[in-house]
Amino acid sequence: MTRGRFTVLVLTVALVLVLSGSAARHWSADDGGGGSSCSARPPQGLGNEVPVQDGLAVAESGTSRLGASTFSVGALVANRSPAWAAYRTSMSVRLLDAGGGVVADLPSSTLPMVLPGAALPVGATLAVPPERVSLVARAEVVLSTTHWVAVEPENRLFQRFDGAPESDGDFLLPANLGEVRCTGLSATGAALVYRDASGRVVGGEFVPYSGEYCAGSHAGEMLSPRDVPETADPPRTTMAVYCDVGG
Repeated sequence: MTRGRFTVLVLTVALVLVLSGSAARHWSADDGGGGSSCSARPPQGLGNEVPVQDGLAVAESGTSRLGASTFSVGALVANRSPAWAAYRTSMSVRLLDAGGGVVADLPSSTLPMVLPGAALPVGATLAVPPERVSLVARAEVVLSTTHWVAVEPENRLFQRFDGAPESDGDFLLPANLGEVRCTGLSATGAALVYRDASGRVVGGEFVPYSGEYCAGSHAGEMLSPRDVPETADPPRTTMAVYCDVGG
């Protein structure tokens, strides 16, 4: 073998080895082969629940009647703190009469994470006994307790999982592809807040969802809402997947 041909052979083998190593690292990151460095965990120093006080507030809300005796409620819960995140906030949604009495309500639920300066959409569908429909005057979202925690940038729990629908109005989650497949988070569902053509909130919905969005490997899965108000302008919808760690 001549010296020139030997040099070409060595370079070719070296290139194959480099590409093979790169592919192996890529598989390990994307497919959970043990090389992933992206993970989520409970916040450090997680203390007891405390009243939300003025740190969290309902920034926008609205409701619409669906059919004969069902109401759609939507709201945006805003975190006014510039430094602290609100974790696992207890919340309830109810319909009130003109005097503030409860006509219908839902069991308390949990908002996973509201980052500093951010707003998380809340959606709910409430059925009302037919004889009490005429009593409904307004909807109310009540925030009771939360855990105030410091932001941990390296913890995937402290990441926003929201977006807007496609321009044609389909409720398609935005791409959420990362360099590695993340572990430790799961989805409990997705919240949608509907707006009319003027931008006013006209309702909301919570949609079951258990896809891969929280893991950072989502590439465009559709949500399937069932109770969209007639006055809603779908491209104006605010959406968010509720992602949280187990336990």
